Amino acid sequence: MAAFGVGFADVVMINSFHDWSAPEFKGDRKAQFDLFSAVKDEFMAPPHPAWTAVGTSGLIRPEGVIEVQMIAYAPRKGV
Repeated sequence: MAAFGVGFADVVMINSFHDWSAPEFKGDRKAQFDLFSAVKDEFMAPPHPAWTAVGTSGLIRPEGVIEVQMIAYAPRKGV
């Protein structure tokens, strides 16, 4: 994002994929979601972007807990 001159304020969509049964996270589904939400709030001020959270039984990395995709709006300047 930095290479395009955008930051968290330019994010318009978040997709998060949560492994609810990841042994690396000690807590239930709500605790994992609440913790991720708190971290998001630490880095992103309101108004928050659209967000879709999806539960899954596993991620590409076996030790993964959450995968995140962010889409930012970065219009070309001077075009």
